[in-house]
Amino acid sequence: MELRHLRYFVAVAEEMNIHRAAERLNISQPPLTVTIQQLEQELGVRLFSREGRGIQITRVGEFFLEEARQILKSVHDATVIVKEVAQGIRGGLNIGFISSSVTGILQNCIIKHRKLYPDIKLDLNQYSGNSIIKGVQNEELDIGIERLPIYLPNDLEQFPIIKESWFVAIPEKHKLAQKKQVTIKDLKDEKIIFYPRWNSPASYDSVMQLFSKNGFEPNIIQEATEQMTIAGLVASNMGIGIVPECMAKVKMPNVVHRPIAGTKNLTGFTLIYHKNEDLLVEQFMDLAKKIKF
Repeated sequence: MELRHLRYFVAVAEEMNIHRAAERLNISQPPLTVTIQQLEQELGVRLFSREGRGIQITRVGEFFLEEARQILKSVHDATVIVKEVAQGIRGGLNIGFISSSVTGILQNCIIKHRKLYPDIKLDLNQYSGNSIIKGVQNEELDIGIERLPIYLPNDLEQFPIIKESWFVAIPEKHKLAQKKQVTIKDLKDEKIIFYPRWNSPASYDSVMQLFSKNGFEPNIIQEATEQMTIAGLVASNMGIGIVPECMAKVKMPNVVHRPIAGTKNLTGFTLIYHKNEDLLVEQFMDLAKKIKF
């Protein structure tokens, strides 16, 4: 059975006249009659009853008509969807993001994208650090939002979308809270809260280099993978947290933020994606490059 058989059958059933159905299909009557007969033979049922020169659809034919219409509609819909996917106006993107990106970066990208491409589904999932790179490499993710700096594999590309400084999160009654800006040397005798190296190796290493250049290693007394967890621990007077600039925008009781001198543009956010990106990824990247964060 071919789609042609279904189209011919539906035309005859709707016109209830072989001549009009043939004109509608832009074919002659004989091949149309033969096609209907072939369809009935294949199904082993009578779809039409012949009464003189006229025809009537049978009860079986009425049931088959609904099924045939549904099949043809499904084929039509699938054809439309495939064309829209090829044109980049339908489909889906899997996006992985780190928690700190929800302070504004992620929202800006999503709002702009949904406005331009409402029929493209965005599947958003939060990941911890380096797992985003693995996800993009394995093509489980189409796009990742990661923290700068980053050790990037050769098969991936990146586009830095914003640069930031490093800040410290300090209990509001701590002596350093009185300063407008904190230096690395100010942190020499402090208890530090930071995220583990595996969470974001390049970013972690860049911060540790700041301490080594000043001749000492930080006294890291607690590690936490989530920025809000670090802030919560600081609020509990456990120590001083090292956080990216975006987290200074997040208000938490008993916590104040101060910039770390000499860290301007040392961190930030970057989009990572596969070099062999498809149209949907390309559109998302083009959009992100135009956003003013």
